[in-house]
Amino acid sequence: MEVAEKLSTREKLIEKASRIMELKGYFGTGINEILKETNIPKGSLYHHFPGGKNELLKEAVIYSGKKQMRSYADAMKNKKTVAEGLKAVIDCIIVELKDTDYQYSCPIGAIAIESATANETIKGACMQVYEKMEKAFEAYLNLHGVENPSSIAMFIINIIEGGSIIAKAHSDVRHLEVIKEHLDRIIEV
Repeated sequence: MEVAEKLSTREKLIEKASRIMELKGYFGTGINEILKETNIPKGSLYHHFPGGKNELLKEAVIYSGKKQMRSYADAMKNKKTVAEGLKAVIDCIIVELKDTDYQYSCPIGAIAIESATANETIKGACMQVYEKMEKAFEAYLNLHGVENPSSIAMFIINIIEGGSIIAKAHSDVRHLEVIKEHLDRIIEV
């Protein structure tokens, strides 16, 4: 039997804010909903996040990015080729899209688009996550002998983000499937 890890109040707030924000975006995520869902008093929220919503959602963006990269790393583990690893990442996105009836795309992408001009704190958190994601993909590509790993890492993030947004808009994963079809030709070792 697996023992559930007990989350601290701070962790509960971040986790719940992250999930709500992934589904509803920055502007659709309200403090009252987070508090209701976690059954945590408002005073506790401001104790852990004196900066209020902005501070909490900044941490939620960073948490979402880490969670996403862990999921991608798990998917890529033990794949024979780089293309197979990247296809496994896209499969993770496809499963999440279908499991959430296309409510999910990339949690960072949706937030970055929504808050890019409205909130510098959240924009900075999104930039931080994308930079770490880029470095992680670059390291993966470099480890597998792909030429120009930095440039290819940027390309991968761009196609994954774009494919996710289009799949969500169409409620259809065929754009992500097309990316998978072409990865062998794009990623050469």
